[in-house]
Formats: sequence, C-alpha cells, structure tokens
Amino acid sequence: MKKIGVICFMMMVLLGALVWAGADLEVQNLAVRSDYIEAKGSYHFFLDIKNVGNENAVTRLPASIYFASQVVPMHPGSLTRTLTNPRQEGAPINSIKVISPTGSESMVTPEFITHTYIAPAETPEEVQERKDNFLMRASRMDLTQEEVDAKVEEIQTTYGGPHDVTIEGYFITLPPGYTARYESEKSYQEMNLLNFPVGELNINPYPMTLVVDLDPKGEADTNLGNNHYTKEVTVQANVIQGPKPESEKNVALDSDKEYFAYAAGCTNIQNKNICVTLDEANTEVSVSVDGQKEVYSYYGLFMAWIYKWFGDGKLAPTETNNGVEISVYEKGFKLKFLE
Repeated sequence: MKKIGVICFMMMVLLGALVWAGADLEVQNLAVRSDYIEAKGSYHFFLDIKNVGNENAVTRLPASIYFASQVVPMHPGSLTRTLTNPRQEGAPINSIKVISPTGSESMVTPEFITHTYIAPAETPEEVQERKDNFLMRASRMDLTQEEVDAKVEEIQTTYGGPHDVTIEGYFITLPPGYTARYESEKSYQEMNLLNFPVGELNINPYPMTLVVDLDPKGEADTNLGNNHYTKEVTVQANVIQGPKPESEKNVALDSDKEYFAYAAGCTNIQNKNICVTLDEANTEVSVSVDGQKEVYSYYGLFMAWIYKWFGDGKLAPTETNNGVEISVYEKGFKLKFLE
C-alpha cells in the first residue's frame, strides 16, 4: 500500500508538471499613478506582468484594461504597440522595463517580428461565427454545394481544436520568473491613460473596479486560468460641496449649502434623497428631491446651450424643489439647500 501511495504521489507531481509546462503570464499588479483619483479624471498607470511558467514567453503583451461597469472590449490591444507611433510602421519604439527574480532591472526594446503560436480551440459560438461569415461570402462566389460543405467542415476541424495562428507585432521574450513592467508614460505621446468614468452619483468616495484580461487568445500562454485580474480603487465623490471656486468640473459654489453633481444615480445630501435620472428613451433628464421630480428635455437644454438663453451659463431656469434650488448647467447640476 505504501508503494502504491508513493506511485500515486509521483504521478500527481508529474501530471502537475505537464499541466503547467510552458509559458504562463500572470498580472501581478496594476497601480494608478495618483493617490487622489477623480471621476472623469485621466491618469497614468503601470502594469506588472510576470512569466510564472517554466519556458520563455514570446509576447506582445496583449491585454484589455477596462472598468467593471463598462462593456468588455471585444479584442485586446498590444501594450508593446502603444510604445511607438501606431500610424507609422518603423517609427522609434520605447523600451520596456524587465525585472529579474532577484530584483535587478533592465530595459528591453520590443522587436517587430512574425510569430506563430498554437491557439486553443475556439468556443462553439466563435466557430459558428466563422462559418456564418464564410456562408455570407460564399453566396457571392461561384462554388458548388460540395465545395461549400467542404469549407464549412474545414473551419470546424481547424478552429474547433488547437490550431496554428501567425501574427505580426512588437514582441519581447520574457524568461521564466521575470516580470515586464508596462508604464503608460512611455506610450506614444503619453496617450494610453486610464480614463475614469463618472460612476454612480455619490457624495462620498466610492470603490471602482479595474479589470485586466491578459492574453485571452493564448498567444504566449499555456494556462489561461489565471489571465483575469481585478483591482478595486477609491474614487473621490462626484458631488462637490462648496464653498469652491469655479473649475473644470463645477460652477462656483458660494457656501457649504451649495453642491454640484455631475453623475446620474441617487445619493443622500443634507438628509434629502437626491436622484438624477437620464431617460434616453424619452430624451429627457430629471432631478428629484425626496421623490418630487423636475423634468428637462434634452431638446430644450440643447437649444438653451446654443442660444445662451439664460445667464450664468444655465441651460434652464432655476427651480425650487422641496427646499432645494436646482440649476442645470452643461457640466451638471447645482443644488442649493434653502432649509
């Protein structure tokens, strides 16, 4: 029995080694280059990607970076591609920092190469989409039914299992245990920023979740089980309390009884429930105080913006609602509490 136990243990170790053999990319950290993050703000960041496998990873660092509240991007972008002019082939490219297991750092310049890798089988939905696209083109081609059927079968055989894919791009080679640190400041003209969405109306700082989907097609990765990474960051309130001078985000606020909101949703201010609702179906926007609603049409606000009908940049006359003066501006809503 003891021999059987030892044999089983050795088999498990061997199988484990086989499963995890190869390159294996994993996000170690995503950090925003600011301790004070505001909604609608744009910030630089760095992303640490480590090869936790046991073979070299030849990679262009394909990754989708987005917020959990947003729609998942269809296709990942190559992070190395952002280090050069995206519209000019052969333009100078910035180097990327690579950190060894001992902590030593070196700068590696991505090289433009053609790379072939073994892609995993596509999902049934992806394979069917390929078939449908072919059938649409086949209707305009001079093909026999036998030729069409053969091509459909070829698509199923090729993409329904592991298959070779050849791609071009700016690649680096990341050895086992090494980490590539992508720094957005080095992107072309520093354009690759994290642009924080407005989020839900909140008078308090609130959490927002950042998501990274790394190499989802398995270009340099034999283990796709650890390619999804999330990190929660704190965003400052999108309701600003006065007194505050005018800024890019708010109009002038003269006292602590005045607030400026630039998001939709509901929050509690001065013990009153404030809700801002955008109704695209009815082309209107509304602000309610403890359930009492003021409604504004998009058309009226747009025309007021064009013709500057009201003073102080307002897009509608100031209305008093349940003890709160509401003024609509291009930037958002000013709330003045009278009680």
